[in-house]
Amino acid sequence: MENQIDQTMNYQSSLSNPRNEISELSNDKIIAHNSQTFSPSRVKLEDGHHPDTSTQKTLRSSMDGFDSIFVDENGIPYVDYDKQSPDLGIGIQRNPVTVVHAAMDFYNAEDTKFFINNVDWLVRNAVPKDGFSTFEYTFDWPVYDLEQPWKSAMANGGALTPLVKAHEITGNAMYLYTAKQLLNSFFVEVEDGGVTYKDSESWWYEEYVGDNEDAEESRVLNGMLYALIDVYEYYKYTDDMNAKLIFDKGVNSVKENLAKYDNGEGYSYYDILGNPANNYHLAHVDLLNKLYDITNEDIFREYSEKWSEEDQEQQDEGDYGGGNGSREDNEK
Repeated sequence: MENQIDQTMNYQSSLSNPRNEISELSNDKIIAHNSQTFSPSRVKLEDGHHPDTSTQKTLRSSMDGFDSIFVDENGIPYVDYDKQSPDLGIGIQRNPVTVVHAAMDFYNAEDTKFFINNVDWLVRNAVPKDGFSTFEYTFDWPVYDLEQPWKSAMANGGALTPLVKAHEITGNAMYLYTAKQLLNSFFVEVEDGGVTYKDSESWWYEEYVGDNEDAEESRVLNGMLYALIDVYEYYKYTDDMNAKLIFDKGVNSVKENLAKYDNGEGYSYYDILGNPANNYHLAHVDLLNKLYDITNEDIFREYSEKWSEEDQEQQDEGDYGGGNGSREDNEK
């Protein structure tokens, strides 16, 4: 796998500014740091175990499935999927994307303690592979027939922003190294344990990646768009041209495939399978506006305007995407 990453990254192999201290860290150190990786069996709703009210209020009330999201005494969230999607039988779980949301909520609230607690959880739970790292979900996701452990480009990309924020605050090279290892997962194809479907100059970053044969290839749009924007934020902070390459390849893929997510009636599909976007439709519009601001590619503005023309009622008619949820602008 290391060879695949090396052959793909034709740009600089290290950062072009003083932040290249990440090269001093090794996989052995990351593995040691990951020794307390979360185990779902340790999460229980015991008597007296309730999230602190003030801490809970810091989390956005608009977070998808908010009434099923709770925080522990360290401010780290877990999701009660039996409340969110009772038919799935998933129970209470940690979700890396939800931890990313919480981290940025605490960052925006200037609550450094709980912000760092959540970022440290991301560092501990980024699983080292051969030349890259990824988050692994320790529960099945029946919506797309995923068996644990499954992966997500949205999680790997989403973690980049709080990690660089933590590095900016603390100067701790571990945060930047973890971000770089997660970034490397975007160079690795799904079939090799990464999160990317590659087609020459166009790369699609998959939100729901399963290793089992029955796993569906869903190509969820909002997860792809979020991952792209987070990779770009990492690039702005580090000047790492490998991140720019990943961003550019992803932009090419969105441009080539965006029409497949248009239902022809001013509304978008959630995934390539034609499931309705429901409450993710407005997220698509917002994310396309952000991509237009970054790239000046007219196609992003065209679809954003097209999908904004009709004020359609948002209906939550299914469990599509409930695994990771959506998020607002985190004031990056």
